[in-house]
Amino acid sequence: MLPPAELSRRRLQLGLERFWSAQAYVASMSSVQDSTLAPLFSGEAEAYGAGMQIRVLGPVEVESGGVDIRLGGPKQRTILALLVVQVGKVVSVDALIDGLWGEDPTAGARSTLQTYVSNLRALLGDVIVREGGGYRLLADPAGVDAVRFEQAVVEATTLAGTRPAEAAQRLSAALALWRGHPYADVHGSFPLELEARRLEELRLGAIESRVEAELALGRHAELVPELGVLCSEFPFREEFCAQLMLALYRSGRQAEALRAFQKTRTALVEELGLDASERLRELEHRILNQDSSLLLETEPRVETLAFLLTDIEDSTALWETQTEAMRSAVAQHDRIVHDAVGAAGGRIVKRVGDGIDVAFAEVGAAVAAAKEIQGSLAASAWPGLDGLSVRTAIDVGEVGARAGDYFGPS
Repeated sequence: MLPPAELSRRRLQLGLERFWSAQAYVASMSSVQDSTLAPLFSGEAEAYGAGMQIRVLGPVEVESGGVDIRLGGPKQRTILALLVVQVGKVVSVDALIDGLWGEDPTAGARSTLQTYVSNLRALLGDVIVREGGGYRLLADPAGVDAVRFEQAVVEATTLAGTRPAEAAQRLSAALALWRGHPYADVHGSFPLELEARRLEELRLGAIESRVEAELALGRHAELVPELGVLCSEFPFREEFCAQLMLALYRSGRQAEALRAFQKTRTALVEELGLDASERLRELEHRILNQDSSLLLETEPRVETLAFLLTDIEDSTALWETQTEAMRSAVAQHDRIVHDAVGAAGGRIVKRVGDGIDVAFAEVGAAVAAAKEIQGSLAASAWPGLDGLSVRTAIDVGEVGARAGDYFGPS
């Protein structure tokens, strides 16, 4: 039997291989997707597209100079979306017409396309140029959330085997970019539907890889609720079932782990006429036999982490004199911290009084979260209170992970 560390490494590697397989498949099947994640762009993009943020992991949105831009009607948004998919590259007029009208373009499709492009240029500036029989979006690819998501996942793959905490943090931060279904408000374009499916598959692969990293860190108990939801939402995705079975078994819930297997097996047989994979059946067999190699080492894993702590000043006195206002203020403080931590890929460890203790794999992410928290706190109103003072601190050092908490020298 494989030792636990090697088992976790191989399971994580499998999740990453699935990521690459899905990427290669769609790149070969779809004419709209180039395999390059960060295409080169000319100096023109620096002049016109610098600072522009384009979001497609949800409804299509563009922000320039801190201002959200109204993009017009559905077809106009579709043209922009088709250019975003190949940001920095020329998209032919024929490809744009096909992506907008499919096999039944209107008689005046080319002139209508020119009108849409002109309208977009009026809204966005000269970031769309006519070139080589098509149009090119002159924007920094790093300003597109989908590109940043893919790059972050690729970077996390290099850390998976040796630095699971950092891999989990980077994957969590990448997944926090998602706001819903990709290109959610653009409908009826087959190339965009393919791209949306590709991105959704990458998202699921990233979730699997993040869960594998967290399982390697001993976070099995806290993963059980999330994996239960994922198995219900994706009943035929066996990797989620395998992860749930392992998390339950490591949490001392052998019977529930076996029930999770039977539930997935029944769904596969009844809905698809297929039995569970050999790998999933083997996992069931090992759980039935209480295979100890499925468990993690009992010794805590030692790793170097950054911790961010918040602490509301004079909270005891405020609770005594202004109870209702304090109740509202603490809830608002918690929301601000949760949002900033989620965006930076941190993990909330526990409450400490009226403060929160958060772990990060990188000190840079802890600093970014602290800056966001301080800015949001300063910009917030605190009804019933004469402001709210919150201390923040960051510490870095070696700790041992055990039972969802961390232990080490002060």
